[in-house]
Amino acid sequence: MNKVLPLAFLLFASTSVILNAQTDTTKKGYQPATVVHVDEHMMPANPIGGVIDIDNEVPQPQHYVYDVEVRLGCDVYVGRYESPVNHLPPVFSPNHNLSVRLDGDLMDVSTPDTNRPLSLWIVSTRRASDPACAAND
Repeated sequence: MNKVLPLAFLLFASTSVILNAQTDTTKKGYQPATVVHVDEHMMPANPIGGVIDIDNEVPQPQHYVYDVEVRLGCDVYVGRYESPVNHLPPVFSPNHNLSVRLDGDLMDVSTPDTNRPLSLWIVSTRRASDPACAAND
């Protein structure tokens, strides 16, 4: 009995580590996709109060908006990524392969460096202009 308990604990611990290490995104509903194009827009944010400058104008902080086109099969989804700083995660580089999960009006993008996905609002969708996709219509 004294030898069985440590062996059982070791077996349980190693199985737990193996199961937690498996990050197969297809089990979570993620599908392979490719970034096609990215458009950047700078928009003034809505200030809640603010300081009046010398010209009696309220300074407008910038709000950065990126429209990220992602091809998933024969469909292209445009997801909107918003940031208060001028930084687009490298996962959104054109021609970059990534894993996405569609959830209603949201597109969740799996990121390799964090445990939580980035969520983008889907603002539009269209069929890819690939001749192979047109043949499947």
